[in-house]
This record gives sequence, C-alpha cells and structure tokens, in this order.
Amino acid sequence: MKKILYLIILLFLSCCSVKASDNRIYNDIYKEQFKMSGAESLKENMPKESLEILDNLGISGTSWDEISNLTPDKFFEEIINVSKEKTFSPISALVPVIAIILLNAIVDALKISFDNQNMSQIITVVSALCVCICIVTPIVKSISSIALIIKCAAGFMLCYIPIMTGVMITSGQSLSATSYHVVMMGAGQIISQISANLLIPIMNTILGISVISAISPRLDLDKLCDLFHKTIKCVLGFSVSTFVGFLTVQSLVTSAADNIGSKTLKFALNNFVPIVGNALSDAFGTVNGCVKLLKSGIGAFGIIAGGAIFLPLIIECGVWIAFLNVCAVIGDMFELKRVCGLLRSSGKVMGTMLAIILCCMMILIVSTVIILIVGGGS
Repeated sequence: MKKILYLIILLFLSCCSVKASDNRIYNDIYKEQFKMSGAESLKENMPKESLEILDNLGISGTSWDEISNLTPDKFFEEIINVSKEKTFSPISALVPVIAIILLNAIVDALKISFDNQNMSQIITVVSALCVCICIVTPIVKSISSIALIIKCAAGFMLCYIPIMTGVMITSGQSLSATSYHVVMMGAGQIISQISANLLIPIMNTILGISVISAISPRLDLDKLCDLFHKTIKCVLGFSVSTFVGFLTVQSLVTSAADNIGSKTLKFALNNFVPIVGNALSDAFGTVNGCVKLLKSGIGAFGIIAGGAIFLPLIIECGVWIAFLNVCAVIGDMFELKRVCGLLRSSGKVMGTMLAIILCCMMILIVSTVIILIVGGGS
C-alpha cells in the first residue's frame, strides 16, 4: 500500500514538473516573440491621458497576464474618475447660462413697465449673445481637442496595424494579414486626413450657423443645421456598415485559406520529415500557439487602448449634451425660444461629434474583434 502511495506521489510530482517546464517554455517563447514584434512601442503613440487610464487599470503593456487580471471594478472606477474630470468645463460654462436665463425671465416678466415692445426682442437678442459668450468658446476648444485626439488615435492605428499584421503573418495568416493591412491602413489614413483638415472647419461652421440663427430674428437656419447633422450621421452609418461588412467577408474567406495552409504544413512535417517529423510538428504547434497568444494579447491591448483613447471624448461629449439639453429645458419653462434654439443646436453639434468619435472607435475595436474571432485568434 505504501509503495502504491509513493508511486502516485512520484507521478504527481513528475507531472507538475513537466507542466512547470512547459509553462516556462511557453513564457520564454512568448517573451521572445513579444520583443521581436515591436509591441512595446505601442504605448509611445498614445495620448498622455490615455496612458494614465491604462496605468490606473494596472496595464503597463500588452502582456496577456496583465490584461487577464483586469476587473470590472477597476473599469467602472476609472469611468467615474474620468467623468469627474470632464464635468468641470461644462459646469463652469453652463452655470452662467442658467443665471442668464433666469435674469432674462425676470426682465421679461417686468416688460409690462416698458412702453416699447421692441425692448423685449432686444433683451432676447442680448441674452442669446451672452449665452454665446458662455458656451461657444468652450465648445470650440472641445472640438479642437477632440479633433487632435482623433488624429492621435489614427496615429496609434497606423502604428498598431503593422505590428498586428506581422504577428498574423508569423502565425500563418498571410492572406488575412494582407487584407487587414490594406483595409485598416486606408481607414487610418482617411481618419487622419479628415480629423486634421475637415473636422474642425465643418463643425465650427455648423456651430456658427447655429449662433447666427439664434441671434438674427429674420434668419431661421435650424433646418439647414438639422440637414447637416442628419447627412453626416447617415454618411458615418453607411461608412461603418460597409467597412465592417467588407472586413468580415474578407476575413471569413482568407481565414479558411490560411487554416488549410497551416494544417497542410503541420501534416507535411509530421509525415514527410523522417525521424524528427513528430518533434518538428510539436515544436511548430507550440510556437504557433504562442504566436496566437501574442496576437490575442496585442489585439486585446488594442481594444483596451482604443477604449482608453476614446472614453474621455465620449464622456466629454455626453456631459456637454446632457447639460445643454438641461439648460434648454429650463429655457423652455420661461419661453425663451431663441436661447433654447441656440442651446439645442449646440447640443446637436456635440451629438454629431459624439457620432464621429463612436465611428472612429468602432473602426478600431470592431476590426480587431473580427480579426481575433474570425481569424482564429484564440
């Protein structure tokens, strides 16, 4: 009985040592592949605010063990911290707006004492101008900062895509890597050019038209602004749908071809190489498994990094939209149509900016998820 017990303990210890040696081999191969892939340079192309978010989440690199230790508590805690930082600018801009609305309502309630009926219109225009002074400058600054961050996100994409492509080629997904590289590099260049040359002028123009419509009593340009907003959102929706559909179809076709090639190579090593064929086949499977783990780690880091880049922008736009609509509701209580029109038009501008941000985030995150799932990242 003692001999059997000793034998069981010996087998258990031998299995543990073999498992530990296998884990050590996997970790050594993974670290070597990680250094050769150039994934360490990804954090150098991220904004400082995004790096702070990653540090708070406990992610210092693309290592899979750090990413696997991420918990929902840390994520939601970081969302709360970012929200606290992003609410300062809207509150500091919109507290005076509420004061102007209340002052306008008080003066409008006393308009019976004025003999001139034009005095009421003058007060309304002056109130709209005061509201413009309070909100237009912060919104313009927000648009400029958002466009700059989107450009930085495009730069991160242009650095992330070649690294991901190289890992995919190493894992035997050459066809999928080629289609992914072409599509994503094109998307990154388009986003970079639009954010650098078109985004700020277009959004500032729409905001200016909204201001003119609110101030001028003879011009009603709200419908023109609504047309701009609807057109931009329709173009964004169509572009994202086309992009995701095209990348999905290409990934489905190319991943099937890549899997056939990988299985063929493994079969050839196992059956046509004498003596060491089985060993080479096992070694190929080990290295390929580590490469796929590296691909999953880099892909997961790309998704988390994309969220860290775009999360402050989404919260900032959301806070602006919420506060502008709240002020517009307060203005509706006192029947201040022009001031409410200006506030709602400004809210639509920030809503369009939010749609643009979500579009850019979807391109980075959804494309990575498609490559990981359809392309056999696991």
